[in-house]
Formats: sequence, structure tokens, C-alpha cells
Amino acid sequence: MSEDAGARLWTAAFRRMIAPARARPGLGRLIAGFLMVEALFFGGAVLLLGLTADLLFAPGPSVTDPESWGYRSTPLGVVLVLLTPAFLFVWVRWVAGRLQGRRMGDLIGAFDPRLLGGAAAITLGLALVGEILIWTDPLLPNLPLGTLLAWMPLALPVLLLQAGGEELFYRGYLQTQLAARFEDPVIWLGGPALLFGLAHVDVWHLVMTGAFRGNDGGWLIVLVSSGLIAGDLTRVTGGIAAAWGWHFGNNIFAVFVVTFDGPVSGLSLYLLPFTADEVPLGALVLAQLLASQVILWALLRLWLARRGLPG
Repeated sequence: MSEDAGARLWTAAFRRMIAPARARPGLGRLIAGFLMVEALFFGGAVLLLGLTADLLFAPGPSVTDPESWGYRSTPLGVVLVLLTPAFLFVWVRWVAGRLQGRRMGDLIGAFDPRLLGGAAAITLGLALVGEILIWTDPLLPNLPLGTLLAWMPLALPVLLLQAGGEELFYRGYLQTQLAARFEDPVIWLGGPALLFGLAHVDVWHLVMTGAFRGNDGGWLIVLVSSGLIAGDLTRVTGGIAAAWGWHFGNNIFAVFVVTFDGPVSGLSLYLLPFTADEVPLGALVLAQLLASQVILWALLRLWLARRGLPG
């Protein structure tokens, strides 16, 4: 796609969102900012999960020994894991302020809490309908409903911040800075989506072996498509609120309702009867997942159009 055609994808709201990023659009600054945020994120995660978990769980987990990370399948362990990306609000604000002179308000963009809540409700609703209509295998009971409700006052705000922190980084910071430097949507829309996908798979295994671990290749495709949806919602609305709601709704289902057996399952009502890698992610399942993404995107865009937001 030509750069002129790419620029035509910018809505008036998105142009306003990227305007502050035009002050310092240098690619070198953005690469440095990306690396700084990643370093702060991983350093903070090691400190939080290492020190806090060592105090709260016995025996304490070892950063270098994944077999010791069983604490992540407990309710408190899940909250701690979710808390690490919530700190992206701090890291992104500090780095973007230092390198690009960005403020929190222009990183978030136009913010309407109704967009956040509505997108979350649509996303969660479609996930529940899909689970009821499509899934036929029995689910394994995991956490009692009463226990989940007792954890909700702590876990739900942390989950909200976790989803928002990731959207602030990938869409509020990376997407706007790339759009300020490049008009080609392959770069400003596709780049953050690819980085978002890679952040959720085992990149180290890919680098060291030249092959994806387990189902990571298929999940990367699904995650990149998810990132494209979030990026498009940001483009249309000129802010991260709708993308934040989409992310939040997805994670409510994946953390509190049904998740894979294995790590980060401690707050889920039900478990799938297998881990994420035990059943191959074949072409049919991958096609179903991508189709559900397209349906969700279409519903969200229809809802936004009814609110008068352009395509």
C-alpha cells in the first residue's frame, strides 16, 4: 500500500492522537524507548515475582527454574503475574516523557469510558456465546464461584490495569510514534501488532532453536490478528479506550471463566482438559479462531459506527 493510501486510513481523531508524537518522531528515539520499556518491564517483573513470591510462597520460586513457578496457578500468584504489566503505565509514561516529551493524556488519546465498557461487554459476550455454542468437550471445575467473587475486588482492578498497560505501550506509544514517522499502515499498524504477538510467545526458544515451541506459531498468528483489531480500534476512535475494553473483555474470559490447564489458572472457574501445547493447533482450529476474531472486529466496528465513529 502506498504511503498516501496509508495516510487516508487516518481518521481525524487518529490525526489528533498522533499530533504530539510528531514533535520527536525519530526512529532511533523510538527504538531506544522500546528497549527501555522492555528492560524496565522485565526488571520489574523479576523483582516483583522473585521477591514477593519468595516471601509469600514456600519454597520460593527461582527465576531460572520454571518448574518452581507453580505458585502462578494460585489466586494470589495470578494477581502477581497480572500486576507486572500493570506497571507499564509507569514505565511507558516515564520513557515517553523523557525521550519524546509525551504526556499520559496524549498517550491515552481521546478517552470515553463508555467505549471501554461497551467494547469489554461485546467482547466478553461473544466469548461466552462461542463457548456455549461451539465447545462440546466437558470443562473441568477449578475455582469455586464464592472464592472467585472474594478475589474480585482485588483481581478485577489489577486485570483492568494489566490490559490498559499493554494497550498504552503497543497502541498509545508504539503505534502513534510509528504513525508520526511512517504513513505506511504495514509499519504503524502491523509493527505494534507483530510485537504484541511476539511478546506472548516464547521468543527465546525461537531465537535459540530457529523453531516455534509447541503451538506458538499458530498462537502468534492469532495474537497478531488481535493486535491488528486493537490497532484498528485505536485508529478509528483516536484513543485506546475501545482497544482497552476489547483487551479487558478478552482477559476477563481467559482469566476468570475458562483457561488452559497449567500456569496462570488460579482464578478461573473452569479449565480446558489440556494445556496450551498438548493438543496441536491445526488448520481447522486456527481458522475457527481467526473467524471468531473477524466476527468480533465486525461487531465492534458496527457498534462504533452506530456511535457515529468513522471507518
